[in-house]
Amino acid sequence: MKHLYVFCAVAAVLAACTTTPRSQQEEAAAPRFSTFSDHVFSVARQDTVTLREAAEWVRSIGIEGLDCRTTMTPEQMAAIDSAGLQHACAILDLSYSKAAPEEMEAKALQFCADYGFERLMYCPPLLPEEGVAPEAMDSIYSHLGVFAQQAAEAGVELLFEDYDNPRSLTYNMAALDCLFAAVPSAHHSYDTGNFFFAGDDPLQAFDRFRDRITHVHLKDRLAVGDKASPAAGTGVVPCRQVVDRLLAEGYRGWFVIEGYGAKDMKEQLEVSVRNMSE
Repeated sequence: MKHLYVFCAVAAVLAACTTTPRSQQEEAAAPRFSTFSDHVFSVARQDTVTLREAAEWVRSIGIEGLDCRTTMTPEQMAAIDSAGLQHACAILDLSYSKAAPEEMEAKALQFCADYGFERLMYCPPLLPEEGVAPEAMDSIYSHLGVFAQQAAEAGVELLFEDYDNPRSLTYNMAALDCLFAAVPSAHHSYDTGNFFFAGDDPLQAFDRFRDRITHVHLKDRLAVGDKASPAAGTGVVPCRQVVDRLLAEGYRGWFVIEGYGAKDMKEQLEVSVRNMSE
C-alpha cells in the first residue's frame, strides 16, 4: 500500500508538470500581430504625435511587432524600439533607378544584421509594360537565386509576397509558381487580399503555397480588381478563416495588419485586431 501512495504522488507531480493550464493553452494559440512601419508613420501624421507616441499606441492595442522598410533611419528605429515593438520582418523595395540591385540587396542584409531581423520580404521592381523576353526572365530568376543563397548564408529567410499589380513578378498563383520553381529555397509572405485582387481564390492559393508560408499579411477587399482595403474582417476576403486554420495547424508566425490608404489608420488597426482575435 505504501508503494501505491508513492506511485500516486509521483503521478500527480508529473501531471502537474506536463499539463498546461487552459489559460496558457489559449494564450499559445492567440495570433501574434504586426503591422507596417508605414502605418505607424500614418498614425503619427494623422494624430500629430511623435513617432514614438504612435508606436506606443500601436503596442497598446495588441500589435507586438513591426515590418520595417530597410530604408528606415537609426533614429526612426530607436523610436520604434522604445515602444517595445519586435522586429517582425524587413522589407526591401527594389528600385533599379536608385542603385544597382546588388548594392540595395547588400544594404538590406546589413540592415537585417544591424537590427536583428530574421526575415526579409523582397519586392522586385515592376516588369516593363511591353513584357520581358524569356532569356531576360531567366536572368532575373538566376539573380534572385543567387541572392536567396546570400540571404540564407546570412541567416535571413527570404520572402516573396503576392503583389497587387499585373506587372509584378509575383502577381498571382501562376507567377509565384514560376518564381518558386526557379528559387526553391524562397518562402512566401501570403497576402490574403492580393490573391483576391488578382482574381485567384485566396483559400486555393493558401493550400497551394501552405508549405512555404512563414509570414502572413491580413488584407481585406471589397471586390476583385478594387485596390480599396477595408479593415480585416469587414470585406469579402476570408481573413479570419485563414487565421483560424493557421493557428489550428500550429502556426506561430506573424499576422501583419495591413491598411494602406486608410483615412483613419487608428480605427483601421483597432477594428482589424479586434476582428482577427475575438
